[in-house]
Amino acid sequence: MAKRLWLPLIALFIANHLHGEIRLKNHGDGIKLGGLQAEAVAVKPVPAPDTAWQFSPGPRKRITFSNIPDWGKDGFSAEVWCMPTAPECGYALLMRGSFGFPKFFSHENYDNYLVSATTGNNLAGRVYCGSLLNEYHYFCLTGDKEKVSNYLDGKLMRTDPGMGVPAYQAENTLYVGESIGWAKNNFVGKIALIRIYKTAMDTQKINEHYALLKNNQPLPKYEELIFEKDLRETGDFWSFRKDSTLNFKGLQLPAQQSLEIAFAMQFTAPKKAELLQIAEFLSMRLDNEGYLHGNFAGADFKSETVLEKERLYKLKLAWNGSYVQIFCDGQALGYAKEVALKSLPQAVNLQIGKGFEGLIGLFSISENKTLPAKLGQWITEKLNNDSIDKFSHPPIRHIVGKPEKDKPLVGFDDLQDWTVSYQVGAVKPIFTRSKEEPLWGEYVLRSEFLQEQHLPAVDSKVILAPPKPLPIHDDFDAINIWRFATNYSNANRPQLHYTIQYRDSQGQLHDSPFMGGMLEVGWGIHHRPVPPVKAPAEFVSITFSGFNEPRRVAYFDSLRFYTRSQAPIHDAEIPSWQELGVPLSKDTILPTVTVPYEKTGIEQSGADKWRVYAEKPGVSLSFDIEPKTGTLDDITAHFNGKTFKPMAGGGAHWAPDRIYPVDLETLLEPGNEAVKATFLKGESQENKLCLHWQYETPLAKKLIITWTFQFKGGSLIIDVEADSEAVGEFRLGAIEGIAGKVVEVPYLNLGSWIRKTYPPGIFAGDGVYISAFLDWYNSDASGLFGESSARPGGRFELDQTTSDHRWVPDPSATDPANVIRSYSVINGGSYYWPSTEGKRNPLKERIFLTIADRFDDTLPNIPNPTHQYLRDTAEDVWATRMWYVNKLPVMDYFDRELSMWKLCKAYGMERLNVRLHGNINRQYTPRRCGSPTTFIEDFVDPQIGGNEKCAEFFREMQKLGYRIGHYTDHMLLCQLSYEAWDEDFLNLDSNSNWLYSSGMDKQTKICRLLQLQRKYNGYLRRDFAPNCAYLDQITCPPCWRYTDYDARVPDVAKFSAPYRVFVASLRQEEKDFGPVLSEGITQMFFAGICDSYAQPQRRDIHVLPNFNLRKLHMLSNDCGYHLSLVNWKGNGIPPEVASYRLLAYQFAYGNTAHLGGGYHGQPYDKALPPYMIRSYFLIQPLQKFYALQPINEILYHVNGDLAPIEKAIAAGTIAQNQVKLIYQNNLQAAANLHAEDEFQVTLHDKQYRLPPDGFAVCLPGSCESYSIIQDGRRHDFMWTENLEYSDGLNKTAAVAGTQAYILRKDAELLTLIPAPFKQAEKVHIDLAKIPTWANVNQAEIKACDIDGNVIAGEKQKIIDRKISINSDGNAFMFKITR
Repeated sequence: MAKRLWLPLIALFIANHLHGEIRLKNHGDGIKLGGLQAEAVAVKPVPAPDTAWQFSPGPRKRITFSNIPDWGKDGFSAEVWCMPTAPECGYALLMRGSFGFPKFFSHENYDNYLVSATTGNNLAGRVYCGSLLNEYHYFCLTGDKEKVSNYLDGKLMRTDPGMGVPAYQAENTLYVGESIGWAKNNFVGKIALIRIYKTAMDTQKINEHYALLKNNQPLPKYEELIFEKDLRETGDFWSFRKDSTLNFKGLQLPAQQSLEIAFAMQFTAPKKAELLQIAEFLSMRLDNEGYLHGNFAGADFKSETVLEKERLYKLKLAWNGSYVQIFCDGQALGYAKEVALKSLPQAVNLQIGKGFEGLIGLFSISENKTLPAKLGQWITEKLNNDSIDKFSHPPIRHIVGKPEKDKPLVGFDDLQDWTVSYQVGAVKPIFTRSKEEPLWGEYVLRSEFLQEQHLPAVDSKVILAPPKPLPIHDDFDAINIWRFATNYSNANRPQLHYTIQYRDSQGQLHDSPFMGGMLEVGWGIHHRPVPPVKAPAEFVSITFSGFNEPRRVAYFDSLRFYTRSQAPIHDAEIPSWQELGVPLSKDTILPTVTVPYEKTGIEQSGADKWRVYAEKPGVSLSFDIEPKTGTLDDITAHFNGKTFKPMAGGGAHWAPDRIYPVDLETLLEPGNEAVKATFLKGESQENKLCLHWQYETPLAKKLIITWTFQFKGGSLIIDVEADSEAVGEFRLGAIEGIAGKVVEVPYLNLGSWIRKTYPPGIFAGDGVYISAFLDWYNSDASGLFGESSARPGGRFELDQTTSDHRWVPDPSATDPANVIRSYSVINGGSYYWPSTEGKRNPLKERIFLTIADRFDDTLPNIPNPTHQYLRDTAEDVWATRMWYVNKLPVMDYFDRELSMWKLCKAYGMERLNVRLHGNINRQYTPRRCGSPTTFIEDFVDPQIGGNEKCAEFFREMQKLGYRIGHYTDHMLLCQLSYEAWDEDFLNLDSNSNWLYSSGMDKQTKICRLLQLQRKYNGYLRRDFAPNCAYLDQITCPPCWRYTDYDARVPDVAKFSAPYRVFVASLRQEEKDFGPVLSEGITQMFFAGICDSYAQPQRRDIHVLPNFNLRKLHMLSNDCGYHLSLVNWKGNGIPPEVASYRLLAYQFAYGNTAHLGGGYHGQPYDKALPPYMIRSYFLIQPLQKFYALQPINEILYHVNGDLAPIEKAIAAGTIAQNQVKLIYQNNLQAAANLHAEDEFQVTLHDKQYRLPPDGFAVCLPGSCESYSIIQDGRRHDFMWTENLEYSDGLNKTAAVAGTQAYILRKDAELLTLIPAPFKQAEKVHIDLAKIPTWANVNQAEIKACDIDGNVIAGEKQKIIDRKISINSDGNAFMFKITR
């Protein structure tokens, strides 16, 4: 008995004196610190503040936890200490599919939910009790193999027999205070503690815990405790007012060579106050604004932000004898600072809380426990072969049993006596060999870096080295190392990177270039070319830096030094434009003139001066060409009495060297004094003018450039061709001397890559419109780039010294579309980057400069042929599926997928093209290992059924009449695509680095892409027989992203090569699988070759459909709109809103539909959401009437009228986003994309009131569809001859009901489907509105299930030409026959 009594006292003594610690405590005779009595003035002991989670009614941030450990199947307990403050307030704790409790059903009872691990049944029920409101209560739910028990405040309230351990699912989330729709309301009140155990607690322990909780004491820790969140404060607190203080005189400090003071503080209002003062060397205080200040031995600290009143903060000061640092809630107030003070006095005077108003508690003084003793010192530690692995993932399936192709120098299987060197206090590195993420050998290198807050981490370095330098026996010019990066937060993207040190045969130490970072998750190779090194050499170390995360784990394997292949590439395959039959016209992108010019010509107007002219009634256009500078400044335009420079400052920007990356600031602008330009001669013949110039530049002493001018259509065409390299960029300059706006045009987009670029614009002045484009079919450049004064966030200004324009940032420039300028940039130009041999291609460009009196006359044509499925896809709706599975295996994956598409078919969706995503090849979340999605024969992850189950799914989908296809991306070559991977199959940049594609995947070598595509498409045809395809990337980034700079390939450093290969690749995809969809954004280059997601350059650009409808619409059936609307997961727009907006955009641009809903997540299994059904039936039946139908008129809402684009630009109303379209077949459509305003519009003499995101479409006698305001609310309706969709109580509809219905109208059969069923009601069908049924007197009504099987039936005599049907939810559909 005596021994039992002594144990708590011993524990208390140890707790109070551990690390020489003394604590501020309440005693019967006063307040003491380390036995010393305080002189207390107006200080009162108070209970600890309530720091529980507080849940109020209404929207709030969710509190969730993932990766809850597995509790097994032997026993389970969960505890909750909470205070409900509202009746019927839902779950305090919920883990869907496992357990949830207490669910407050009323103020006097609560429910419990526990799904048995063996039966799947809910074994917990309701507990009846007294009032639970506004007081803390202890709830405990336990389960073992025989029963479930429920306790309230230590008392057993209910027991239910059965296997009481709940089912465990690792991917499930634990919700705190959130019912996720499983209860009417979310929890309201406070939750202070939750615990989960892997055992069933007994009654004695439950009662002990209740007693401790009632007295606000800490709960014991147990080995069986697997999860805990205890928000309580369980120590002594005191209240202070402005005249309060605690004083201690002659306080004996626990140590003299170090110090740590910790306490909690909560103030009532910001006010200057001394929190703490020790002699003259330490103080902590608040100022009047609420900032926290600290000083120790002259080292000052201040919080970065103001502290909040009525919030509890935990403060700490630590000094290790050299450095001092202050912390607030665990976060350092700046880095540690070195101080001169080396020792403390044995006895000091301490004052606490002078002038402070609020609470102070949990006060303790001890020797330093926080700051490392060797803080700031550079130390070296030896490694060993111990492991700290916590898990072991299975090997990557694509390389199991396969040998590593190249022998590494280092495999990291043995780390014995390796060393790690680092500065103490910045980053704590941990290196071990590991099996957590296996790759080639038995072990990989595991690295972990923990940021310690004491010293700056980003600038710190960590050096890993072998016991002694490792010899390299062969010459090398490249370094490879495998690296695995773990997931990260976009809010704190990892900056960690590393370099590799090696010593050459002369003993000189070298540092590799930056090897790579941690942004690409999973396994992959980091590769860097280095200057050639002769053997013998040696590997010395790896140096890590850039630590910006609290914790970063990465793995490494197989460090290799080697010589890169220089073998010739004999199998290069890059078809010519002629072989492809593209473009269809030698005039390529020449804009079409609405009214042709009647008279054109070229005449010499003086010595070395020429005039190009064009005339037609009401329009006079001419260009003076006077060769003075050898730049585009030599051109002056005259249009209807206006004179201006159309391309001022344009021309060649000269490369001073062959260095890559190219520094744009080093390029020599046109007219630079370092470049000498000499006009040689000019000659005019056959309506062409040729000017010959010689240039002397840093790279070429005698470079000849021929400028050829001609006028055709409505454009001045300028061919510029050089005989050798020297040009770094060719720029189109700016319009100078005429005032106007610059308008950005949706879908007229060049895309962007390394060379930053922005969409071009169209100049719009007083009756004059100007465009300038480089011909993408006739360029030898490495890539194009766009520039435009329509770019927000700044402006272009003319540099008078260089006659060039420069971008000047200006954050206030937020509406550039309506700014009238006298100096306007409408496009960029092209760039020429060096090959791996350092050589550039000679300049070759064609310019189309168009000046017109109509906006549409300036838009470029797209001279592409159309694909063979164009008429088919005009009526199709594309659907995208990305179901990311968090926990594998899921062997019914494809069965569940099929169920959803059967549901779509049952609703009557007949024309769907469904494309899957790369998630069927590999897991993306929560772990992504770097496995490939392309160029693999074992295509589908076996853990969701593998190739066999997927092939069965494809067959069943095709039986439904749907097209079904895979995700492919032939530009992704993954290092783990074992059979396909070859370094000679990779695109290179100018420095021979592998070009990035996505994740750790590299770019497939463009001249070898087609052979890989044919080979691996063959496997897909054999195993799955797809009948459509999704080919990613090709129409999204610009094709010059994939320019190959490898000097061994044909058409090196020309973007024309990937452009042509992509055309061939799309045709191969179509040949192998059927209709092809691609990603979109730069789809104008491939219009006609394939269909794309109808993505403009950005989602919220103003509605301006002229280019899309006049130039792209007849070539492709691009679907949907920007993917952030098609896939509204995470975009902040509710699905109901997004679905209407998507429909409105599709009609505004004449796009075909993309299914709205089902893009992400688990498949729907019982009913489709209303917005998904609506997204099909409000548009698909109409597509055949407007897709591929030429547009006649495009009208804009301009101050109450409808007017063409020219008036909308002049009035500045394009951003009203309200348009009306009239097609050649007389179909009329209107869309309102204004955020707030309604749009009143008339189509075929019928008025429609369009709300925001509303639309209306009408072709009399054929079809009508709308989403409008009618009778004070929004109404959706669509009809064609044989189909109707209505959302209830619509005056036009044949169906009258309060919810949405689909009515299929055939001559002998009517089919009515609730879309979807929501509630029971009587539905009426007005046969007077169905001509073929208007005279029917009697009908038979059959209630059917989803498969069409009859479950009930009746005959009904028709009165007043109306049929009545009771829709009660038992039937999926109703079939009505005569």
